[in-house]
Amino acid sequence: MNFLMLITLENVNSFEPEPFGEWMKSLREAHKPPWTQEEMGEQLGFDQAMISKIEKGLKPSGDFCIAVAVHEGLPFDFVLRKAGLIEGGNTDATTTEEEAMLQRSLKRFKSPEARARAIAAAMAVLDSLAETESKDQRASATASRPATRRPAAG
Repeated sequence: MNFLMLITLENVNSFEPEPFGEWMKSLREAHKPPWTQEEMGEQLGFDQAMISKIEKGLKPSGDFCIAVAVHEGLPFDFVLRKAGLIEGGNTDATTTEEEAMLQRSLKRFKSPEARARAIAAAMAVLDSLAETESKDQRASATASRPATRRPAAG
């Protein structure tokens, strides 16, 4: 799938972006021949019912968006932004080079199910690391504050 084909003009008559579900349907139908919801689900590691719900307006999970990005060769932040899960430009420190490295690693998994398991495992590890980093930052901030003394009662 050509990335430039996917970046279509949003509705020209308004400044409202195309809803994620409609974009997903367009993406699914852009395959030649057009994929069914079941075929897209198989490719991404999700069931047909989930594809249907997302096309009807259900907000997708981060895991779903990452699966779409990996499978379609799109930048992670583009898909996450399209889904409304992040705002603005690339809001994290991930570079295009790092994204490409992650995508190459995930493409080693040939079946959609194996790719979905790898993504879920990676997300669990990343969540755990982020939680540890957050705790470390809070502990560091607490340790750097001067101790306040209470006046002695009396």
